[in-house]
Amino acid sequence: MFPLSLMFLKKNVLILCATILILFFITTNYLRSILPSNSALNPIPLTIEEKIQIELKNLPGDYKVPSLIEHKTFHRFASNIKRVPFELSSENLTKLWSKVNTWVTKTQIFDMSNPNIGRALYALKNAKILKADLDTRGTQLKFTFILEGDQQVIFKPQFYQKNKIIEGPVYAGKDRYSSEILGFYLSAILNKPLSPISVKRTISLKQEVLPVATKQLLDTTFMIQNRTCIYGRCFFCKKEDPVCSDENSYLSGAVIFNIKGHLVSNRSPWQRTYKKGKNAIWQELPEKYCMYVIYN
Repeated sequence: MFPLSLMFLKKNVLILCATILILFFITTNYLRSILPSNSALNPIPLTIEEKIQIELKNLPGDYKVPSLIEHKTFHRFASNIKRVPFELSSENLTKLWSKVNTWVTKTQIFDMSNPNIGRALYALKNAKILKADLDTRGTQLKFTFILEGDQQVIFKPQFYQKNKIIEGPVYAGKDRYSSEILGFYLSAILNKPLSPISVKRTISLKQEVLPVATKQLLDTTFMIQNRTCIYGRCFFCKKEDPVCSDENSYLSGAVIFNIKGHLVSNRSPWQRTYKKGKNAIWQELPEKYCMYVIYN
């Protein structure tokens, strides 16, 4: 009888232990579901960019952007940029540049509905360069060209291939010339024509640029292994870091229409400092920055 009683006792003890263990897990899971977690008690602060993304998702329906690519204005733009063939005579170009400069208003830099937009792109890509100089404004190497018909343009050269990845902070490396072209077409897609007309162009430094270059430009030009190199004059320009053509003296980049006339420059409230270890005001005041912008 004694062994049977002992076995019965052990069985009851095991059942009791199993019951307690099950109750423990059930209670623990329940408490975890109703009690705040450590992350809830001490949430990781959101960046200003993350907060903007959250607010964008919560905007009322009135602020939702429709499918702009289906907009009639964009269809006219897409059709107009295909109307390009015309004679690149000095007279035609003078008239064209005069028209393009009249497109600028308080709400646009180019006219998406104008049939001459395609001709403007074609002319920027093919018109003869009458004078070449350095654009000393800004932080990076750029050129200024005077095209036939007396129109000034900016030429931003290609430093890297498209698949080149630059490591480091946001300001590491050079500007991508393609960003100017993408900005132009994106502004058209968004029906906000506020980016200057830009187009890719491949030029011959030896045949198109150096023969009409200023002394300032020629003074920063030299040869490396049959390649024509230019380092220019700008904040970050130095001879050790030039832009160079290929072995046939060709250099690609973006030609950007330079509007004649005076434009008011408003500093972007989201501008960075571009200095290591120094934050901009919007990074220092993430909670109060919107009010700061409104009242300043």
